Amino acid sequence: MGKSWSEQQQQVQKIWEQYGVDGLRFAYGLTGELSLAQDLVYSTCVDTYRRLATDQHRYSGARNALFAAILRMYRGWDGQHAEKLGKDVFAQKTCNGVRLVDVSALQIELKAPLLLYSICGCSTLEMTRILLLPDRWIHRRLGESAEALGWIDKGNESWSTIAGVLDAHKEALMREAVHIYVGQAVQNRIRQLVTAAAAMVAAEKRQMGSNGVRFVFAALIALGAGLTGYGIDGWHQEQKGITIGTTANEAVKGLPQTLRNLPVNIIAQFRLSNTADAIPLNHIAAADNGIYLAKLHLPTSSWPSIELSLCPYSASGKSLESYETSAGKMDMVPPLTNPKTTAENSDWTVGDWQVGITGDWMVTWVRWQPGTPQELPVTQVYLMYLPTQHAGLVQSLELSKGRDLLTLAVGSGRLVEQYGFHTSTSNTGVSGLPISVYTLRGKLPLQALGKPVQIPAPFGLMADAEVRSGELIFQGIVGQTPGVSDKATWYSLSWDGQLTKLTGPPLDGQPHWALRGISGRLWWVETTPANGDKRQWQVLMGQVSSPAGLDQSAAYTLNGTVSDFTVSEDRLVWIQVTQGVPQLVVAEPS
Repeated sequence: MGKSWSEQQQQVQKIWEQYGVDGLRFAYGLTGELSLAQDLVYSTCVDTYRRLATDQHRYSGARNALFAAILRMYRGWDGQHAEKLGKDVFAQKTCNGVRLVDVSALQIELKAPLLLYSICGCSTLEMTRILLLPDRWIHRRLGESAEALGWIDKGNESWSTIAGVLDAHKEALMREAVHIYVGQAVQNRIRQLVTAAAAMVAAEKRQMGSNGVRFVFAALIALGAGLTGYGIDGWHQEQKGITIGTTANEAVKGLPQTLRNLPVNIIAQFRLSNTADAIPLNHIAAADNGIYLAKLHLPTSSWPSIELSLCPYSASGKSLESYETSAGKMDMVPPLTNPKTTAENSDWTVGDWQVGITGDWMVTWVRWQPGTPQELPVTQVYLMYLPTQHAGLVQSLELSKGRDLLTLAVGSGRLVEQYGFHTSTSNTGVSGLPISVYTLRGKLPLQALGKPVQIPAPFGLMADAEVRSGELIFQGIVGQTPGVSDKATWYSLSWDGQLTKLTGPPLDGQPHWALRGISGRLWWVETTPANGDKRQWQVLMGQVSSPAGLDQSAAYTLNGTVSDFTVSEDRLVWIQVTQGVPQLVVAEPS
């Protein structure tokens, strides 16, 4: 008798927990770009769910099956992402000139066996099962890859010589690969995707029988990581007592009407020059007075900086680019662990960065990637007082043993931080340290934080925490396995430590945000790919129920697709193209 769907789901989750870091490193070696590697891992989750239940025996273990699934998914990417592959600006050059980004630039037939041999540590026998090639062909391709990288002379076909050269370069490649790890956000996303795949397959299996499951998986894989929301057709109902699609500026001249059918009020809409150069919404903030746009500058002769510009809501209906005005500049300083290090020889590079606006303060987090294996990533916190544009570095948050996980959130005039750590004594495998809550005061960045208030966190580490109108809302607890319900369990935490369970959105693997409406209602918002097109998104919105377990009303769906979407300070921001006119729209929930 075959495994039940829940057992299969647990099996796949366990595989990703055990071997996810190996899979991400392999994906990075294939793509040469970390964000693409993460997308490849997400897309592979669905394929893994199917393949490991049917042909795991071929690979002599789940780890090798994972490599095969990633490689299979990547072959479908090759060409589609050709313009991006092998262009990771953060790739670190090793001591003897070998770089993973150089390997990623090779043809798939050459780099796949080289990566499996070098950074994955697979034997020839294991590679024959992963690549479905005889060992002599694998030896030949390993030799050709060494030739392409200039490690051996062309025509040298001695396997012992090839193996010796590969072993000599293996350590250098591994020193670079060790910097690639599976962060908490990636782990959470993988769990969501596996859960969504399980829910969809179980539903389709009930409706169509086992013969229909193969078709479902084909559709899922075509969508990649963006699984279509489970049960979407049942979400298109109206709710009583809530106004749908209210707009405050329907008479904006020269612009098509904004998309509708969500319980929101339109604050402003701006014309964009074109969608190709559209504003990246992951680096904007919707404040009370307008849209702040942050741009990272990486000069070659000095340290990085972030320049901030503002487009006021009073310019609604106009061109956003034409009404941008400078709102300040924030110079960054890398974590100079060596006093002799200078800007010219520092190995630190900017990995990820985010901005948030709360009151008169802009808060920026910058995650620096180290250039040596002896150091760990460092997250810096910068503050800018917007009225004076005075800015400065206020915190350096380092990871260490016993503090290897970090959650950050900003809003309602507060900065929230929580460390966590992996442990075998917790049911979730992760424990959370007390939550530090800083209230931003005054006008000087270096004096704004003061002493934090500590909130005990016996429940664990918050996942995807957001500050919403005087409380913390977080989308589960890190390491906690979803229950039997098809709805996510969210939590609210008051500043005096009162924890309340909430019924969140469907467990469909899509990204979600929490918002507090002007009426006091708490909402969830979701984006899901539209018709399998990762460049266009549907936006859904529904109420968060409290307490947990109560039935929710049906959700709303925006009556058109968007090309980008985010949530900032309880406001929705999206980019739409209507009648050929690209627009940036800002709205607030009712």
